[in-house]
Amino acid sequence: MSEITPVSVTVLQKEYKIACPPEQQEALVESAALVDKKMREIRGQGKSIGQDRVAIMAAINIAYELLQSQGNQNGGIEEMTIEVNRLREQVEDALFQGRQLELG
Repeated sequence: MSEITPVSVTVLQKEYKIACPPEQQEALVESAALVDKKMREIRGQGKSIGQDRVAIMAAINIAYELLQSQGNQNGGIEEMTIEVNRLREQVEDALFQGRQLELG
């Protein structure tokens, strides 16, 4: 059994320590880099939104890309893709209007 050790990752210039087994550390660092990249892309679109909303949009975009990738491998999961698109549009509308979200 491998010992779990803390790994430091940086997202939007903030450092986070996450406990992780040594064999998963590289994947954790790559995942954090992807999240950082997505959050920077969203923040760089010129809209003035809070970091928590940037994180939500980044998570939705990453989930959407994952579903697209799985759909390509599995012959299509259209219903999930439609739902992710619907959620993304709802979040974008709420961010634009500056109102609270009620997902679901």
